[in-house]
Amino acid sequence: MKQGYHHGNLRQALVEAALTLIARNGPTGFTLSEAAKAADVTPAAVYRHFTGRDELLAEVARQGYDIFAALMEFAYAGGKPAALAAFEATGRAYLAFARKYPGHYMAMFESGLSLNAYPDLA
Repeated sequence: MKQGYHHGNLRQALVEAALTLIARNGPTGFTLSEAAKAADVTPAAVYRHFTGRDELLAEVARQGYDIFAALMEFAYAGGKPAALAAFEATGRAYLAFARKYPGHYMAMFESGLSLNAYPDLA
């Protein structure tokens, strides 16, 4: 790890590192130290942006929900379809999201984060 190195956007670099680790090991299969190492910073630097692993995981999930919302808007860009078409569009959007953004998907739906601790994820 580089001493005295100032990262351009450490918060997002840690999110990206977490995404890589989640895709490889699942949402519970990484530590903050591993995320710090992947972002090429000291473990202490992580705490300037996140109070712990769950908060980092929650940020990954938040960003995933933003991406997913955009995909859902695209799925319904043609207006409000009939019930069956809406169901099919929703299913396709979920599958496309899970394939393209597996780390986000796992953080959102497989992480076990407490919605009481992170109510904005509800």
